[in-house]
Amino acid sequence: PCAVGSFYDESTKKCEMCPIGTYQSESGQLKCSSCPVIAGRSSVTVGPGARSAADCKERCPAGKYYDDGAGLCRSCGHGFYQPNEGSFSCLLCGLGKTTRTAEAVSQEECRDECGSGQQLAVEGKCEPCPRGTYRTQGVQAACQACPLGRTTPNIGSAAIEECSLPVCEPGSYLNGTLNECTLCKKATYQPEPQQTFCIPCPPNTSTKGSGATSQAECTNPCEMSGEEMHCDANAYCLLIPETSDFKCECKPGYNGTGKVCTDVCIDFCDNEGQCVKDARGQPSCRCSGSFTGKHCEEKSEFFYIVGGISGGVILIIFIVLLVWMICVRASKKKEPKKMLSPATDQNGSQVNFYYGAPTPYAESIAPSHHSTYAHYYDDEEDGWEMPNFYNETYMK
Repeated sequence: PCAVGSFYDESTKKCEMCPIGTYQSESGQLKCSSCPVIAGRSSVTVGPGARSAADCKERCPAGKYYDDGAGLCRSCGHGFYQPNEGSFSCLLCGLGKTTRTAEAVSQEECRDECGSGQQLAVEGKCEPCPRGTYRTQGVQAACQACPLGRTTPNIGSAAIEECSLPVCEPGSYLNGTLNECTLCKKATYQPEPQQTFCIPCPPNTSTKGSGATSQAECTNPCEMSGEEMHCDANAYCLLIPETSDFKCECKPGYNGTGKVCTDVCIDFCDNEGQCVKDARGQPSCRCSGSFTGKHCEEKSEFFYIVGGISGGVILIIFIVLLVWMICVRASKKKEPKKMLSPATDQNGSQVNFYYGAPTPYAESIAPSHHSTYAHYYDDEEDGWEMPNFYNETYMK
């Protein structure tokens, strides 16, 4: 009977090895079993005569080979190629030759090796190693990345020793003078890693701080509103282009830091004075009552003086009127009295006396037609008459 790993071919009447991609774990069999599907593809064996399913391996695509020790597919690498799938090795381009990629599928991809600091481009020409990579001719088939966190100063580095700089993250740049990463300052940003400069923000915008990673962080602080408002509602926000900063200035008529502004009229006037502002916002007081001063803090003496003068004038006028009235009365008393006709009694006798004089002043005379009578004076201001004492005495 045929041994394990083979089968009996009835057409040839002899034992044949199981072909690649099949296996036979028992002896005396007439056919071999196909390898199972691995990773979505039919698996393959290293060669004919596979004895068990364990000999079936993943079928790698062209440009790769199956690493039996690692149990997986690997790229052929630079300077090698593999046109067939399901291979367990790759073909060498030859001395002084290399490939642009590590998964070449044809000998036509083999090119002359480039010098140190260069690698083969897709077009078949040599190109410098990108920044952050290096290559030494005869050592590396293609440019190799620098160790983690390190980079090269320029492109075309030829050795690992040139990986001397730190890798700068977005929001920072490589400071060539200090040979270290520096955060992007205010009003600049950098979205990419491993850069040597930061990008300025658009005009009239700035960032809140350093280390910005996108243009979206560039804003005008004076155009913010709500909780983000930097200045008081009664202040102006002024952007300072030279420093990419801003400052707050209180509006005319207000005092404060700009972050907090208060009305200059608050408690500016005393004693119920009215505070008013001019065009420049300078305050002044309109005082009420008799108050005066810059802040209506002083009591004015003008009203006392005016009151005193007014009182004095009124007093003088009163005195003048009083004197005038006295003089008028005195002048009336000096005027001649009106003569009244002699008074007669019931018998026709005439009475002769002085008005207002006591009785002894009455002069009696003999009744005669030639007698001279004392005249009776009537004071217009008196409304009563003196009795005729002469007649009464004479009649007795």
